[in-house]
Amino acid sequence: MNRFPVATVLNFVQFQLAWFALVLSAAAGNPWLGVLVTAVLVALHLRFFATSNEWQYLALIAVGGWLWECCVHSLGVLTYPNHAPELLFAPPWMAALWLIFAATINHSLAWLKAKVLLAALLGAIGGPLAFQAGEKLGAVVFVDGLWTPLFLAAAWAVLTPVVVTLSGRFQRAHIDVMGSARESR
Repeated sequence: MNRFPVATVLNFVQFQLAWFALVLSAAAGNPWLGVLVTAVLVALHLRFFATSNEWQYLALIAVGGWLWECCVHSLGVLTYPNHAPELLFAPPWMAALWLIFAATINHSLAWLKAKVLLAALLGAIGGPLAFQAGEKLGAVVFVDGLWTPLFLAAAWAVLTPVVVTLSGRFQRAHIDVMGSARESR
């Protein structure tokens, strides 16, 4: 049995393309280009790979993740070079990053669903590394070189398992609704 079907690989590639489009376009001062690329990739994902109610999960994570980023931004942990510093909210392209991240949970990162501690470890390492890469590319600035990565590690150690757990709950809710619909026939 093939452990990495084509859809899984395409989902991983989709995430990488969107991540780079978002970060590089934000760094260049044209974030809407990355948002447009991400919108097209998510539309393709929803059309060809997503489960029937996955769009609801993606929307929840995009909005919730963006609200989290707004808190981080307003706390002064991160700044965005091409985003007005007096604004209390994070740039909208951060919502697109959360959206494309959420699109990996049922696909290329589905193996994390039964491994909450591994999801926490992956989040604690991967979250800060992604932000550090974004900083190196010029899309974000760490306000403090020591505390910002530590804060992000702690936050992502919690956020990643939450995102993974919510995905499972959305799938179970969909199965329960579909099962109830079938039983009532």
